[in-house]
Amino acid sequence: MATCLIALGSNLGDRAATLDAALDALAAAPGVELVRHSAWQLTLPVGGRDAQPEFLNGAAVAETSRGAADFHSLLQQIEAQLGRERHERWGDRTLDLDLLRFGDAVIDTPELTVPHPRMSFRRFVLEPAVEIAGQMVHPTIGWTLERLLDHLDAGADFVAVVSPDATARRELTAMLSGRFDMTACAPAVVNERLWPTASTTWLAVPTGRVSTENPKLTILLGLAAASEVGRGPTLRIAPMSRDDAEREAFAAIAAVWPRLGC
Repeated sequence: MATCLIALGSNLGDRAATLDAALDALAAAPGVELVRHSAWQLTLPVGGRDAQPEFLNGAAVAETSRGAADFHSLLQQIEAQLGRERHERWGDRTLDLDLLRFGDAVIDTPELTVPHPRMSFRRFVLEPAVEIAGQMVHPTIGWTLERLLDHLDAGADFVAVVSPDATARRELTAMLSGRFDMTACAPAVVNERLWPTASTTWLAVPTGRVSTENPKLTILLGLAAASEVGRGPTLRIAPMSRDDAEREAFAAIAAVWPRLGC
């Protein structure tokens, strides 16, 4: 049996009823045992168009004898049964079921990425997950979910953009600086193994908490093989168009620092 962590979200229709129905469907599925779930939490949308309705979010832990791909397919089937339509990324949705963690597996295929690539820095994912599974360890970062959430509250208000491509790094940091009024900085103490000076640009969030601790967010730009261990909340941006990279980064900033908006 694999222990799975699932994120649930809805911002259309009767959100609570939809999330409750999703849990019922999950519990009734063959080869699945629903262990526990969080309370539902009201959160602001991140990354999509302006003026979206607020989301109701939560998390659930389940045990399953199914394989990862089969379990992921089950989640998609439940979404479809409860009215999910896939039109716009980060758009309104009746139901969203994300597979955050499948045992200790690390999976990266066109159909499924586990652990979920954005779970380490999304408060609306971590807060309900910590309520029911705070001591679960993120398989690629090596921190507990509780530690990741604590770091979003107490860590230094820096973004570290790491890439050996100086041009790509400069373009992304310029976009972040312009959008969020961030400023280039140089922390007093740097772990050169995780944030090598020659390939890291640091940005300070305005009026933020500046210290010698790890940055609240690390962005690995075009570093497919780079380890995430010990970095804390991390966004990995694979080679993609400038617009897509910008949107990924902007949404991550808004998730870590909601007051900055998106």
